[in-house]
Amino acid sequence: MALSKQETIDKMLSFNYKESADWIRARLHGDDKYFPVFEGYEPNLSKFLAEAFYNIKEERFRNIFLEIMDDLTTELWSFTKNDDYIKENQEYIYELLSLCGRIGEFKRKSMLYRIALSGKLKGFYAFDKDLHLMLLRALASYGVAGDYEFWIDQMKDDSNKYYANAAFYALLNGKYDPYVLFDHMDIFIDRFQGEFDLVLGIKALMNDYDPREIIKRFKEIDARLTPVQKDAVNNAFSEMKYSKPYKISLKIDRDRENVVYSPLKPVVSMVGEEKVIYVTAKTLPGKAGEIFKRMGFDIEMNREISGHAIDLLIKKKKTFGEKYECYICKCIEGERKVDKNEIDVFWAVRETVSREGCDAIIIAEKGFTKSAVKLASEKGIILKTLEELERIF
Repeated sequence: MALSKQETIDKMLSFNYKESADWIRARLHGDDKYFPVFEGYEPNLSKFLAEAFYNIKEERFRNIFLEIMDDLTTELWSFTKNDDYIKENQEYIYELLSLCGRIGEFKRKSMLYRIALSGKLKGFYAFDKDLHLMLLRALASYGVAGDYEFWIDQMKDDSNKYYANAAFYALLNGKYDPYVLFDHMDIFIDRFQGEFDLVLGIKALMNDYDPREIIKRFKEIDARLTPVQKDAVNNAFSEMKYSKPYKISLKIDRDRENVVYSPLKPVVSMVGEEKVIYVTAKTLPGKAGEIFKRMGFDIEMNREISGHAIDLLIKKKKTFGEKYECYICKCIEGERKVDKNEIDVFWAVRETVSREGCDAIIIAEKGFTKSAVKLASEKGIILKTLEELERIF
C-alpha cells in the first residue's frame, strides 16, 4: 500500500547514517524495501531520492544525504578499475550518475571528473543510455566541473554525438568567454543540424548572453561555415522568431561543396511561442496540459516531431542540475488499463525524437497493467494517471 507523503518523510527522518546509506544504495539498485511504491513515483529511482533531498528541509537529513553521496562516488572510482564490475552494476551506476546530476549541492565533483578523464565508462550502457554520456551530463550540470580543454575534447569525440551536447552546456554554464564555444560551433552545428538540440543550444546562448552579441558572434564565423551549416543555423533562428543571421544562395556548386543540398525544414518549434494556443480542455491532453502549465512548464499540444505525433511537449528551464527539464507526453484515454504494448510503441517514439534532452511520460485515464509498469521501469518511461499528476505535482 502506498504511503502518504508525510508518512514517507517521517520514515526517512527516522533513519540513522547506516540506515540512510543502506536505503540510498538499495534505492539506486531498484530494491527499496522501505518505499517500493510511493504515490506513483516508481520506477523513478534517482528522481525519488532527489525529490526527497529537496523536499525535506531538515539540515541533518540533507547533510547525511550529501555525505553518503560522497561515499558512493568514491566507491564508484573503485568500480571503474574492473570492466566486469562495471558490467554487473551498469543500472546502479546509471542511477547514481543521474542522482549526482540532480543534486546541485553535491560536493564530490572532482571524483566524477577523474572518472570522466579516465574514459572508463565508455562502451557501457544502461537503459540504452551511454554511461559516459550520463557522467558528462552530471558534470555539465555543475557548470564549473572540468577545464575547457576537456570539454572541447568531448565536443570533438566522434564516438557519440551527444557528448557534444553535454560539452556545449558545460562550456556555457561555466561562463567561459563565448569565443571558446564559437571556436568549435561548427562541430555542434554538424552534430545537430535540423534537430531540436541545435534550437535549444542557440536558445540557451540567447538566454545567457545579450542576443545582439550572440548574433554578432555567428556573423563573425560566416566564412568558416558551409551553406548547409548556415541554413541549419538560419532555421534554428527562425524557430525562435529571430532574423536569420546568414544570407545564403540556394544554388550551390555541388562538386565544389561535395554535398547534396536541399533547404532544411524546421523539425520542431520551441515551446512557449505565442502561436501556441490551448483552451480549457475536456480531453485528457488538455487537462494534463493545464496541470503542467500550473507547474511552470511551457506546453505545446498536438506536435509533430520527426514524423511522430506527440500529444504534449513540455519544457522549462531548471534552477539546478541539467539545463532544461523537458518531456514528451502521450495521453491515453479510455476505460482500459494501458498494457505493455503501448509502452513499447512509445519507447520507440522517444528514442527517435527525444534524444538525450527529453524524458518521456505516459498519462493514462485508468492506470497501467503490471506488465506495463515493469516494462516502463526497464525503459525509463514515467507512468502517471491524471489523478496522480494532480496530487504529486
